[in-house]
Amino acid sequence: MQIRTLFLAIVAFFGAAGCGSTTEFTKNWKDPGFEGRQFKEILVVGMSSDNIARGTMEGSLVKAFSQYDIPARMGMEVFPPLLFKEKLTKEEAKDRVRQSGADAVLLISLLDAKDTEWYVPGAVVYTPAPGSMAMYGYWSSSWNTIYTQGYYGSTKEYVLQANLYTTADERLIWAARSTTTDPSSLESFAKTYSGKIVERMVRDTTVVPPNN
Repeated sequence: MQIRTLFLAIVAFFGAAGCGSTTEFTKNWKDPGFEGRQFKEILVVGMSSDNIARGTMEGSLVKAFSQYDIPARMGMEVFPPLLFKEKLTKEEAKDRVRQSGADAVLLISLLDAKDTEWYVPGAVVYTPAPGSMAMYGYWSSSWNTIYTQGYYGSTKEYVLQANLYTTADERLIWAARSTTTDPSSLESFAKTYSGKIVERMVRDTTVVPPNN
């Protein structure tokens, strides 16, 4: 497993972001040879050097797994923040995962962040009433003409990749790419994303909850 730091710092924009957040899957894949399993523990690792973003995402995913009674653990417990400032070798990363006792690892990384600006031009809103085009009718109705001023806006879009591996053979068993638009806060973004990711894993019968 190669530890990367692709998850960009997404906290800076939230003060100006809108409230109409949406998360949609653009790609979803499951190993056709994998029939699903009840895992002993899933290690959740946010691939980020931003400790706030990473901790929030990992914590939200662990909580989302707990809704299905699926054991999960934050990657920060195995890969402390300072380790992301060092260059871990593949063997060192494998040793830490093996020592954690987790039999599956979920890696979350941010692939892209886009900020698209757009402009809505102003317009004159006016519908003549019958007879209003006569001289004094026009005089009266013209006062009701409304001009809407043009304005600028922006859309913020984040593309995330989630990969689930079995630790024993480092096998990729499930992957999903999703797009989140205009999240209102880091916490709400992480909560919504985590809920959808875990729900999809369970629905795809990749991760099987206990007693199922």
